[in-house]
Amino acid sequence: MTPAQERTVSTEHDLRALLNEVRLGPSGVTLDGWLWEVVPASFGFLELPGRETRGWMVRASFLRPDRETNERGRGAGRWEFIAEGATESAVVKTCWLLAELVVRHELMEAFTFRDARVFDPHHTVDELSMPHRARGRS
Repeated sequence: MTPAQERTVSTEHDLRALLNEVRLGPSGVTLDGWLWEVVPASFGFLELPGRETRGWMVRASFLRPDRETNERGRGAGRWEFIAEGATESAVVKTCWLLAELVVRHELMEAFTFRDARVFDPHHTVDELSMPHRARGRS
């Protein structure tokens, strides 16, 4: 099958079948119980009045220790849109992006220097800009 003939995802069943083939194997990052959550979605775009793009919002969820209590629970990453008609490659690459964002987020939370989460992904933009403002720059 050439790239021009690549299969596309046209139903939620197609999407879920493809997502069932995407797995994360054992690694040094202790996140297991990966699931792909799917919610139907549609969007209208200003550039295309009267046309609606249909598809699904997809995100990864996983088991991990809570950052405050260390109790094991389910966490979830951000949602990304997969349009109806997306190619298998587009879906798989979106799954890679979602997994990469989760792992990066969890590493940023786990990484400490002098007992401080110096790359805490939960900091607001105001908190992130504090060092710059403290140096007297606006």
